[in-house]
Amino acid sequence: MLPGRGPIRDERQWRRYLQAQYGRYWKVHFARKTRGAWHSVKYLGRYLKRPPVSASRLRHYAGGAVIHHYLDHRTEKHKRHTLSQEEMIGRYISHVPARHFKMVRYSGFLSSRKRGMLLPRVYEALQMQAREKPKKPGFAVLMKGFLGTDPCK
Repeated sequence: MLPGRGPIRDERQWRRYLQAQYGRYWKVHFARKTRGAWHSVKYLGRYLKRPPVSASRLRHYAGGAVIHHYLDHRTEKHKRHTLSQEEMIGRYISHVPARHFKMVRYSGFLSSRKRGMLLPRVYEALQMQAREKPKKPGFAVLMKGFLGTDPCK
Protein backbone atom coordinates (compact mmCIF):
# COMPACT_ATOMS: atom_id res chain seq x y z
CA MET A 1 0.00 0.00 0.00
CA LEU A 2 1.35 3.41 -0.94
CA PRO A 3 0.88 6.52 1.17
CA GLY A 4 -2.08 8.56 -0.04
CA ARG A 5 -2.82 6.18 -2.93
CA GLY A 6 -4.06 2.95 -1.44
CA PRO A 7 -3.06 -0.45 -2.78
CA ILE A 8 -1.74 -0.84 -6.31
CA ARG A 9 -3.97 -3.34 -8.07
CA ASP A 10 -2.59 -3.50 -11.60
CA GLU A 11 0.43 -2.69 -13.75
CA ARG A 12 -1.06 0.59 -15.00
CA GLN A 13 -1.28 1.98 -11.45
CA TRP A 14 2.25 0.80 -10.74
CA ARG A 15 3.62 2.54 -13.84
CA ARG A 16 1.75 5.75 -12.94
CA TYR A 17 3.27 5.65 -9.46
CA LEU A 18 6.80 5.11 -10.85
CA GLN A 19 6.36 7.96 -13.34
CA ALA A 20 5.35 10.27 -10.49
CA GLN A 21 8.48 9.26 -8.56
CA TYR A 22 10.73 9.85 -11.56
CA GLY A 23 9.31 13.35 -11.90
CA ARG A 24 9.84 14.21 -8.23
CA TYR A 25 12.64 16.47 -7.08
CA TRP A 26 15.10 14.43 -5.03
CA LYS A 27 17.27 16.19 -2.49
CA VAL A 28 20.53 14.39 -1.81
CA HIS A 29 21.74 14.89 1.74
CA PHE A 30 25.45 14.93 2.48
CA ALA A 31 26.36 14.47 6.11
CA ARG A 32 28.16 17.23 7.97
CA LYS A 33 31.88 16.98 8.53
CA THR A 34 32.72 15.09 11.72
CA ARG A 35 33.88 16.96 14.81
CA GLY A 36 37.35 15.51 14.69
CA ALA A 37 39.53 12.56 13.86
CA TRP A 38 38.99 10.86 17.25
CA HIS A 39 35.22 10.68 16.73
CA SER A 40 35.76 9.16 13.28
CA VAL A 41 38.21 6.61 14.67
CA LYS A 42 35.76 5.59 17.42
CA TYR A 43 32.96 5.28 14.86
CA LEU A 44 35.07 3.15 12.54
CA GLY A 45 36.29 1.09 15.48
CA ARG A 46 32.74 0.09 16.35
CA TYR A 47 32.14 -0.94 12.76
CA LEU A 48 35.45 -2.69 12.21
CA LYS A 49 34.54 -5.21 14.88
CA ARG A 50 33.18 -7.20 11.93
CA PRO A 51 34.89 -5.69 8.90
CA PRO A 52 33.85 -6.10 5.25
CA VAL A 53 37.41 -7.28 4.53
CA SER A 54 38.62 -9.62 7.25
CA ALA A 55 42.19 -9.54 8.50
CA SER A 56 42.78 -13.02 7.10
CA ARG A 57 42.31 -11.64 3.58
CA LEU A 58 44.93 -8.93 4.01
CA ARG A 59 48.17 -10.20 2.55
CA HIS A 60 50.67 -7.36 2.67
CA TYR A 61 51.06 -3.72 3.61
CA ALA A 62 53.98 -1.81 2.18
CA GLY A 63 54.33 1.94 2.64
CA GLY A 64 50.93 3.05 1.41
CA ALA A 65 49.80 0.01 -0.56
CA VAL A 66 47.50 -2.67 0.84
CA ILE A 67 47.32 -6.07 -0.87
CA HIS A 68 44.35 -8.33 -0.18
CA HIS A 69 42.90 -11.40 -1.84
CA TYR A 70 39.30 -12.16 -2.76
CA LEU A 71 37.24 -14.72 -4.64
CA ASP A 72 36.15 -13.55 -8.08
CA HIS A 73 32.69 -15.08 -8.46
CA ARG A 74 32.72 -14.77 -12.25
CA THR A 75 35.86 -16.85 -12.73
CA GLU A 76 35.66 -18.77 -9.39
CA LYS A 77 39.38 -18.00 -8.83
CA HIS A 78 41.14 -16.21 -5.99
CA LYS A 79 42.72 -12.93 -7.04
CA ARG A 80 44.99 -10.38 -5.42
CA HIS A 81 44.16 -6.72 -5.45
CA THR A 82 46.40 -3.78 -4.56
CA LEU A 83 44.88 -0.58 -3.18
CA SER A 84 46.27 2.60 -1.72
CA GLN A 85 45.59 3.37 1.95
CA GLU A 86 43.00 5.98 1.00
CA GLU A 87 41.15 3.61 -1.33
CA MET A 88 41.09 0.87 1.32
CA ILE A 89 39.75 3.24 3.99
CA GLY A 90 37.19 4.51 1.47
CA ARG A 91 35.98 0.95 0.94
CA TYR A 92 35.66 0.43 4.67
CA ILE A 93 33.79 3.70 5.11
CA SER A 94 31.34 2.89 2.31
CA HIS A 95 30.00 0.05 4.49
CA VAL A 96 29.44 2.21 7.57
CA PRO A 97 25.74 3.07 7.93
CA ALA A 98 24.69 6.65 8.60
CA ARG A 99 24.14 7.70 12.20
CA HIS A 100 20.78 6.54 13.56
CA PHE A 101 20.24 4.41 10.45
CA LYS A 102 18.03 1.51 11.47
CA MET A 103 19.31 -1.71 10.00
CA VAL A 104 16.27 -3.96 9.92
CA ARG A 105 16.50 -7.27 8.17
CA TYR A 106 12.89 -8.38 8.53
CA SER A 107 9.89 -6.25 9.33
CA GLY A 108 6.13 -6.63 9.31
CA PHE A 109 4.89 -10.20 9.43
CA LEU A 110 8.45 -11.53 9.02
CA SER A 111 9.84 -9.79 12.11
CA SER A 112 11.04 -12.11 14.84
CA ARG A 113 8.47 -11.00 17.38
CA LYS A 114 5.42 -11.27 15.14
CA ARG A 115 6.28 -14.13 12.79
CA GLY A 116 4.81 -16.89 14.95
CA MET A 117 1.49 -15.09 15.26
CA LEU A 118 1.12 -13.40 11.86
CA LEU A 119 2.75 -15.82 9.41
CA PRO A 120 0.02 -18.48 9.85
CA ARG A 121 -2.56 -15.76 9.07
CA VAL A 122 -0.66 -14.81 5.90
CA TYR A 123 -0.62 -18.46 4.80
CA GLU A 124 -4.35 -18.68 5.54
CA ALA A 125 -5.13 -15.50 3.58
CA LEU A 126 -3.12 -16.78 0.60
CA GLN A 127 -4.67 -20.24 0.93
CA MET A 128 -1.25 -21.84 1.26
CA GLN A 129 -0.03 -24.74 3.34
CA ALA A 130 2.74 -23.87 5.78
CA ARG A 131 5.83 -26.00 5.19
CA GLU A 132 6.81 -28.23 8.06
CA LYS A 133 10.39 -28.12 9.25
CA PRO A 134 12.32 -31.24 8.30
CA LYS A 135 13.27 -33.33 11.30
CA LYS A 136 16.94 -33.12 12.17
CA PRO A 137 18.67 -36.49 12.33
CA GLY A 138 20.21 -37.47 15.64
CA PHE A 139 23.88 -38.05 16.41
CA ALA A 140 23.65 -41.81 15.94
CA VAL A 141 22.11 -41.50 12.47
CA LEU A 142 24.73 -38.94 11.40
CA MET A 143 27.59 -41.07 12.71
CA LYS A 144 26.22 -44.18 11.05
CA GLY A 145 25.87 -42.37 7.72
CA PHE A 146 29.28 -40.67 7.86
CA LEU A 147 31.47 -43.34 9.44
CA GLY A 148 29.43 -46.41 8.65
CA THR A 149 29.47 -47.62 12.25
CA ASP A 150 26.60 -47.74 14.72
CA PRO A 151 27.57 -45.96 17.98
CA CYS A 152 24.84 -47.83 19.87
CA LYS A 153 26.52 -51.22 19.37
